[in-house]
Amino acid sequence: MDRKGVMGLPFRLAIAFMIIALFAPSVISAAESFSKDTDMADMRNEAEKAEDLAKNLWFAGKGSEGSVSIKTAPGYSIRFGGDGADAWSYSIMDGDDIVEKHRMETPDVRFLGEGFTATGSCNLRMLCTLDADGNYGISVAYA
Repeated sequence: MDRKGVMGLPFRLAIAFMIIALFAPSVISAAESFSKDTDMADMRNEAEKAEDLAKNLWFAGKGSEGSVSIKTAPGYSIRFGGDGADAWSYSIMDGDDIVEKHRMETPDVRFLGEGFTATGSCNLRMLCTLDADGNYGISVAYA
């Protein structure tokens, strides 16, 4: 039996564990980043479904309505409209933080009300109408 191999084994194991320890954080970070990127891609797809409906209703005119089913990733939500310039946008939210904000530019669709936040698996009802102040736009609610 070769004593040199037996004596070198603990050293080789220590080197192997050190290499694994050095690369583990980067592998974990890459996996978390991939998960967030996947969630954001899913959120963009869901938000675009609602955006497409809002555009179609805008062009169809006052009184037109429709519904869309969306499913947000855990911890995420989609906020339609809001105060001031936010009325012409929707935001993808991670908790209370805005991750992405999309302005409705072509056409310049306005979401009516104080803003509506959709979360989870839900059906949204959108209606093209005039609000109490005579503003033309899209109201959003759960169906």
